[in-house]
Amino acid sequence: MRQATWKLRLGLVVLLLFLPVSGGQAAERVHGEAATHPAGAALVALANIVHGREQAVVATFNTQMARQLSSAKLARDWGLYELVFGRYLGHGQPVTVSLPPLTVVRVPLKMARRPGEFRISYQPDGRVAGLYFLRS
Repeated sequence: MRQATWKLRLGLVVLLLFLPVSGGQAAERVHGEAATHPAGAALVALANIVHGREQAVVATFNTQMARQLSSAKLARDWGLYELVFGRYLGHGQPVTVSLPPLTVVRVPLKMARRPGEFRISYQPDGRVAGLYFLRS
């Protein structure tokens, strides 16, 4: 049970969008773009997480994700991930997989200690339905 909780917490931590914290129209525009370009949206989300803009990522969550993962928790989870895998050094080419109704984007991560993976799933409307920091 303890391992499942850790995996859930770590799994719920993973990236989403270069949105200004003010949200509003920008958030709606990005949601629409994410529906048509999920790989790009995933890289924006990752950048937001890496640079401490968790609120921008959380603003893109669906209702269930928003209930489970706050911006503070996302920041803590990313910190824990970097503690285990090492500092973020960069990422590889995203791979998009369609698993209807979701679109899943897998982004290989280059971390200081060992490689990892950022995985994010989008609903058809562009809302984030899942976010994970994984080991490769």
